[in-house]
Amino acid sequence: MNANFESIQKSLIQFLDSKRGKFPRFYFLPYEDLLEIIGMGKDPKPLNKHIKKMFAGLHSLEAEPAPKGTQTAKYYIKCILSEGNPPEESIDLDAGAAEETKLLVDQNCEEWLKELIERMKRALQRLFKVVHTDTNQQRRIREHSYMRNWIAQQKGQILVTAAQIEWSNMCREALASLEKLANVNPSSTSHPLKALKATYRKKCNVYIDVVEKTPGLTALDRKKLTALIIIEEHHREVIDKMYNTKTIRRNHFDWLSQLRFTLKEPDANDQHYFVTIEQMNSEFDYGYEYQGNQPRLVITPLTDRAYMTLTNALSMYRGGAPQGPAGTGKTETVKDLGKSLAFFVLVENCDGTMNPQYLAGKLAGLSSSGAWGCFDEFNRILLDVLSVIASMFESIFDCIRQGQGEAKACNLGDVPALVSKDAGFFITMNPGYAGRSSLPDNLAALFRPVAMMKADFRAIAKIELMSVGFKEAEVLSVKIVSIYDLMDKQLSKAKHYEFQMRSLKSVLRAVGAIKQSMPQLNETSVVIKGVRDMNLSKLLAEDVVLFDKMFEDLFPDCEEPEVNMDDL
Repeated sequence: MNANFESIQKSLIQFLDSKRGKFPRFYFLPYEDLLEIIGMGKDPKPLNKHIKKMFAGLHSLEAEPAPKGTQTAKYYIKCILSEGNPPEESIDLDAGAAEETKLLVDQNCEEWLKELIERMKRALQRLFKVVHTDTNQQRRIREHSYMRNWIAQQKGQILVTAAQIEWSNMCREALASLEKLANVNPSSTSHPLKALKATYRKKCNVYIDVVEKTPGLTALDRKKLTALIIIEEHHREVIDKMYNTKTIRRNHFDWLSQLRFTLKEPDANDQHYFVTIEQMNSEFDYGYEYQGNQPRLVITPLTDRAYMTLTNALSMYRGGAPQGPAGTGKTETVKDLGKSLAFFVLVENCDGTMNPQYLAGKLAGLSSSGAWGCFDEFNRILLDVLSVIASMFESIFDCIRQGQGEAKACNLGDVPALVSKDAGFFITMNPGYAGRSSLPDNLAALFRPVAMMKADFRAIAKIELMSVGFKEAEVLSVKIVSIYDLMDKQLSKAKHYEFQMRSLKSVLRAVGAIKQSMPQLNETSVVIKGVRDMNLSKLLAEDVVLFDKMFEDLFPDCEEPEVNMDDL
């Protein structure tokens, strides 16, 4: 009986693996979840609780009854939905595509899920037509009422990518103008970069006005504006840097080192618009993976250098290896780069229990689906396992190189894979922790290291405050970072104290929530309340006096606002 049971189990696993071979994202699910999806028959509803494990911003599917006369399916997929209850955002898969048939939910789930990915990509390509037709509108700085309506009408991912495309085009035009001018006075108002810098300063202020002065702003629009402010403020800083370094050509390092977006117009009979991204000598196709409205990472000079190293590694058919202490943004940097290029990033937390068979499945799924994998704390994996998977990574990178843009087949252990040119692999490591393995030399040679040290807290705090509507973000960010630096150095060394990036981000989120809920307070009072609320309760008694003294020094003549607790 045991022999029969083992035979049935082996046959079942072979059957499930055959399904994974047809739809590689099934490798991201355990066998139990995969079995439930396959057993759902023609009802797509059970899939919704597993869908977000296989897609970046897609959280559920909207299904409607199939057209009358359809024999093979009861439902068809009309929309893909983002997070939220009800969903914040939806993408209609059939809009503007009358020539396409409905996406029917039939018995073979792997087939219609593959078609779902293609429909998702085509839907986003069609939405970029809005970017093309609204280019002239984007260049005009409008009143915040117009800006609010425009933001409410567009999808968050399209808004951010449109901003990146438009910034790239405007910078190219400014630098092209400078190349034609023999001598230009940097202080002249006609200097192209100086004029562009003023435009982007005004643009950022308009976004902040929308956040600050619009009553009843929806949570979705607030997320869109937060992402736009983060991206556009970085654009303004890059323009400022190019102006200060006297960048006058399009082949200057300060320009080439940035992510530069280009929207390519389709043929006359095609309505799909394609986006490409360049950085240094690297060029990538936009992934068209729906990202939803996930938070964006504040881009600092450290982030820019990390992006440059990681994209350069991908162009050299290698992986990236961010290394550094905890809280320096190693994993978040990889995830945010994936959002910019619109790829699905699967984060895998590594440990000593991982074996070659498990990792071979994950690598096969990532390489065949063209997704990115970020293996967090990679050096926690046992040394003998690292030695085995080194050959798998080498096979994958060789396939990407030899494929020359086409998918190429290889075997990862016993798992077959069809390696996509878009696949990307990243490992993060914290060398300071005990119990970590050193990478074998042949494995380390496949990944370009990126040193991730302490980030610029002031720049992060400034942009985070701007994104929630602070006009005095420049001054207040310095004070917030200063008080955290003083707490880290001068308070006692209690084990539960933590005054680094994670704690700072928590305070910035709290400050944003207070500003939203108590708009009558001035900005300084909001910051005081936020910092005290988030820290006072965890301080030891002997540290409270010193904490109060710090506030007196940094915020003279300012007191914590009183809050009416009668309702409680």
